[in-house]
Amino acid sequence: MKSRVPKRRSTLEIQDSGEEKKGKEEKDASGDEDDDHNDDAPEVLVGSSEEEAADDSDSQKDFIVEDMKKTGDKESSDEKAVSLPRQFITGSQLNHFQVVVKALMINVLDETFLKSLYGGDRTKRYAQEMMASLFHFDERMILPRLENLKQRSRWTDRYKERVECYPKVQLMKLGLHGSVCEACKLQRQCSFSVNLSGQLYDLNSLQEDQFMPSDTQAFSVCSVCASRTEVYHALKHFKYHLFQHCRTVMEEEKNGEEEPVKETVKRVFTKLEESGWISEEYEKFQDHLNEADYFQEEKLD
Repeated sequence: MKSRVPKRRSTLEIQDSGEEKKGKEEKDASGDEDDDHNDDAPEVLVGSSEEEAADDSDSQKDFIVEDMKKTGDKESSDEKAVSLPRQFITGSQLNHFQVVVKALMINVLDETFLKSLYGGDRTKRYAQEMMASLFHFDERMILPRLENLKQRSRWTDRYKERVECYPKVQLMKLGLHGSVCEACKLQRQCSFSVNLSGQLYDLNSLQEDQFMPSDTQAFSVCSVCASRTEVYHALKHFKYHLFQHCRTVMEEEKNGEEEPVKETVKRVFTKLEESGWISEEYEKFQDHLNEADYFQEEKLD
């Protein structure tokens, strides 16, 4: 039976590019004081959304979402340091997305913020609320779809690792050549070249690794693996690119005056919300989620 793959917009290039700090002044600058964040802390997100209550599509019934239900929403190892009350992990996807954007903005001003948040070093209420939204974003919205895409593919471990490491990808159409796809190792005509590049980075803190900054990887792949790579890579590295966008915006919105972190984030976020930037980024994110949901398991020859 033929697998139906709805048309998706073509995106052939995704390019966007320890000691604690001494003194109370640096603590204030990082936004760790109650006065810096409590006024601007996200509201507690209560009430499950319709999105969370809805059943998953048939293509996802047999993977990680089911596992999470059966284990009572068991916490992953990535959030082991933070125990989250249930009322913190509900709410609409848009609310969670907005809180994630604010967390990324804070991290632009204080590059240790996300690292300490994921590490459990910040235990105040606002930190738990941000961690809850990040957990929902990472573990409930992105991870299940990535797992589904991987499990339904024949990708080698080496290819998976490369796609997950490099934040930039370029897919180039080639003439038909070769008989073995370098992604799945199946006997298929290779009609695309997947070129991976960019700085390696930590998935939680988003801090870039300066090791081999100019390294690139290239693979000759079949059309099925090229399409799957495009969808998988866009979702896998979405948060990293969103952070880079936030960095650019924060740089553009500098007013040359010293102001508390919470005031800067509140001012810039409000401006972005009024201009429609937040909605545009959220729609892009929804597009990537939908593309992953609708990507069918390939029909093997």
